[in-house]
Amino acid sequence: MKKLITPFFFLVSILSANNLNAQTTRPFELGFNAGASWLKSDIKFKKLGGAAGFTFGRMHHQDNKHTLDWGWRFQYLNATAYGQDNEKSTGIKNNEVFNVPGTPLNYYSNGGYVYQNYKTTLKECSLELVYGLNKMRINTKYYPYVFEGIELTQPVAKTNK
Repeated sequence: MKKLITPFFFLVSILSANNLNAQTTRPFELGFNAGASWLKSDIKFKKLGGAAGFTFGRMHHQDNKHTLDWGWRFQYLNATAYGQDNEKSTGIKNNEVFNVPGTPLNYYSNGGYVYQNYKTTLKECSLELVYGLNKMRINTKYYPYVFEGIELTQPVAKTNK
């Protein structure tokens, strides 16, 4: 899957490079995104999860006078990933996640095994500063840029889902 996705995004980025124009008449930009999500772990995923989000930001100095441009953007992403284990996990005696004494969540006393299925939800918010080569974008239609920022991520993992 990874071997197919990387060339696809590379091809899309090259094809979309021809559509870049100076954004002097649109000071704010709003974008939406959607796609698949999965996590790489010791438990294989059997179905892809979904992901969706949006980006809102503003760029400055995207005109014919400035060599460099800069801007900011806010990004939100919500994703869900699934994993399904078809084999019993039996070495759970000392696992505090699966064994809470005095509660129904005591798998070692109730059969001694679990199927380690999971559903993980990620909510991610970031605020980023963007710095780009404006003159190169105008002259060649390629737009190299770097960004830095701060991000908050809330992962929630549930088992047996």
